[in-house]
Order: sequence, then structure tokens, then C-alpha cells
Amino acid sequence: MVTSVMNEEQLSVVKPDAGVMINRSENPQLGFDRTSIRGEFTAVNQLEQGQRYVEEGSATFLSGESDMPEGPTGIGEVFGNVNLVSVDGGRQKIPRYTHGFTVDIEDGEVDEGEQMLMAKRDGILEMFDVAADLAFLQGMDDEAGNVIFEGVFAWLQSNMPTENIIDASSYDLSAGDLNGVPANIVTQVAYKEVDNLYMTTTWDIAAAKPQVWGDWNSYGTFDGAMVQSQWDLVSASENDAGVGVQRRVTVPPQIGLPSNPTSDDELVFDISFPTANAGDDDDVMFLIPNHGGDFYELWEEGSPDHRVVEKEGFRERHEYKWRGGVVYGQNNHKFATDKARDAVKIENVSTLFA
Repeated sequence: MVTSVMNEEQLSVVKPDAGVMINRSENPQLGFDRTSIRGEFTAVNQLEQGQRYVEEGSATFLSGESDMPEGPTGIGEVFGNVNLVSVDGGRQKIPRYTHGFTVDIEDGEVDEGEQMLMAKRDGILEMFDVAADLAFLQGMDDEAGNVIFEGVFAWLQSNMPTENIIDASSYDLSAGDLNGVPANIVTQVAYKEVDNLYMTTTWDIAAAKPQVWGDWNSYGTFDGAMVQSQWDLVSASENDAGVGVQRRVTVPPQIGLPSNPTSDDELVFDISFPTANAGDDDDVMFLIPNHGGDFYELWEEGSPDHRVVEKEGFRERHEYKWRGGVVYGQNNHKFATDKARDAVKIENVSTLFA
């Protein structure tokens, strides 16, 4: 299975300089210093060696044909009937990534041989890490172009109630809409759309690109004691109402690894949001409640499988295999066709600050 994240040509052509890409989290000056962006959205579940599928399992639910004990005066001590239905869960396959390198056997026999092999191995591990981030954010296709799984934002947009996609450009703050405060589109407009299935007063995450966060960083509210940014008014820990968002996640425009500065080849990939109903695709903010894994779950092996294959007698091929991926909608909660209840998307965010 070949992914849209990295094809074999890209993997073989791009050869980052030794020592440049390793420990990139400790080298922010390189620009790609966020490892495991997917882990900022949700915890990772451990795949056992040899495990290929994640199964939802079975669950018992109350049938819609059940009767509440209800009489003429309301709910009381009258006869009701409970009907139960058993639902068998589905299974979703976790994709496998494969990559490796070839070395001369004699290179491994010199003093620096072990260090060289470890550096190449670390490079592969970082490639797997970037590939998993990209797959989580953008999704994954097979060679024929069939979708293996969607990117997280595409899934949220497709599975949230349509009324939870809010067009900010329909509000004119200069005319008094939202009381002239951009933050009210979150604390009032968006909040009115939730069902309190996954959140009561707060969303867990607000996710947006840097240019959108630039708007929310703007100052403009003075309470007599301090100047607050619009994000302060949205942050549940900062405003008196306690309604808003717990934490913010910046979605990078690109992710990848530093490559040879003298080469035209790059291991850099654009991160794009799904097509907006109105306005610029990147001029959006996603509000995601704490869903406990009901919306999406990450499953990954702790370390890759490794084997050495001899080729041509004097060369060794080191091959690594690693499984990692995301599963969606494992909760069995279905309200009409909407699974991502209480998730909200705000489009045309910049119009609030124009």
C-alpha cells in the first residue's frame, strides 16, 4: 500500500544532510520543530506487534421502540416496555509504512559504522513521524486514489451538523452585531449550536492557521485594569463567563524535514483545510470538544520492525516497517447522520476584524 504522504521516489531522492534533521524539536531555528503534531489533538493508543485492525466491538442500546412509563398525568407508575438492540462494531485497518536504506557492508565495519547506521535509522523514524502527522491532518489515499481515511478536518466538516458551520461574514460588527465584540461569535453564536453531548461550557481545542491566530491576538478590550486580546475573551480560563475554549492549536501551513540546501528536492508538504462553504479555505477556525476518542483515535506501534536483507553479497538492505493511523466514528452515537456533535467550524474569521 502506497500513501499520498510519501511515495518511494520521494523517499529515495530526498536525502537530508547527516545531523541536520535529527532532534529537530531541539533545533527550532530549522523551522520544523514540532514533532508529533497529531499528539496535540489526541493521545496515541498502542498497537501491538502484528495488530492490523482496530475493532469497535459490540454494544447494547435502547431501541427507539421502547416505551417510557407514561400516563395521562405525565411520567409515573404506569406500564412501560424496554426493547434492547445489540450492535456489532466494525473494524478499520491501520496502514503500514515501509522504508529503508542500503549500505556497503564494509562501511559498517569501520569505527563510525554503528554511528552511521543509527543516524540513518533516526532519519527513518523522523520520516515516519512526519508521514503520520501528514496523514492525520490530510488523510491517506492508496495508489488508485481511493481514500483509506480522511484528514481530521475533512472528517469533522463532513460529520458535524450543517448548522454548526458558521459564516462570520454574515455579521457586521460596525452595525452592532455581536455587540461589536468578535469573541462573541464563539461564546454566543457557536455555543448556541451545541447539544451538550460532549461539552457543557467549553470546547477542548480551537484549531486554526497562523494568520487566523494573528487576528485573535489583536488587543481591543480594556476593563480598567488590563488590556485583553480577543483570544483572552475566548479562553475559558480568562473570561468571567467560563465559556470558550481550553487550548489553542496552531495548524502549520507546511510540515516536513530540512533537506540539502543545494538541492531542489524538498521533503515539505502543504497543509490545507477542506473546501470552505464560503470564503478562503484557510480563513477558518475549528472548535473541537473533548470527545474522549469518539470522533477520532490514533493507533500506532511503539517502534518499527527492522530486518536486514543482504543484496549482491557486499551490500546490506535495512528495512523498517511501522503501522500508524487514525480511526473515525467509533462511538456508535448517531443522531441522524451527524457524529461530530458539538464540533463547530467558523468560516471567514478575518471579517470579524476588518
